[in-house]
Amino acid sequence: MNAERVANEICSELVTSVERWREDIYLITRFQYPDGDQIPIYVESNGVLTDRGTTIYKLVTAGLELNQSRTDLIDSVCASYGIRFADEMFCASSESVSDAVLSLCEALVRISNLAFDAHSRKHITLGQEIASLLVERVQPSRAVYKDWISTEHDPRSAYPVDFRMNTKGVPRHIFHVSNAMKSDRVAAVSNFLQMHEIIVPTLTIVYEDARLPKKHRNRLEMASTHIRYNGLAGNEDYVVDFALGAD
Repeated sequence: MNAERVANEICSELVTSVERWREDIYLITRFQYPDGDQIPIYVESNGVLTDRGTTIYKLVTAGLELNQSRTDLIDSVCASYGIRFADEMFCASSESVSDAVLSLCEALVRISNLAFDAHSRKHITLGQEIASLLVERVQPSRAVYKDWISTEHDPRSAYPVDFRMNTKGVPRHIFHVSNAMKSDRVAAVSNFLQMHEIIVPTLTIVYEDARLPKKHRNRLEMASTHIRYNGLAGNEDYVVDFALGAD
């Protein structure tokens, strides 16, 4: 199954884009995890669709213990949607790619909501915290655009910038990262923009518990002119100065 066939068979209401990274093909879906990240679905060489462990990774890093009762609940959700769970990955297959994507994503949304059981932590996403800060302290002086895209070069909206500050001075971009998949997306967006000669100062804020593998950190550092690995707390003034162009 190649990228072209996948693109022809999926429903645009389910998937925003079909991407390729080296030998991998993956779909960026319109479904979201509780942290706001879009759910990615990989297309394996045998046609099976899988999350490649992203969902369980998010649950574990959120502090959720996968005890027997929760595992039983996961198995029940999988059975109701006709998907499989093995080796910490959720998989689906069907003659209809759209049906398989829909079933898998709906199941992943239900399962990922188990993260709300983790500790008693606040479930305000890093992206929401950054948005609130920029609206309160930057927007009065400089325009802030959320999920900005270059309409000239990206008509399919496949490469959004989390936050773009513009009008006064040189434009600036801010991204937030909570997992390895998002870090690769940020690197892809940065590379795409640079390819089209859109080169601006870029700050990436990494969630303090992201635990990015070294290769993902390396890609992220190559894509960012500024980076903070300890989340937003304590970095508010730095973020505001960067957004205003005062750093």
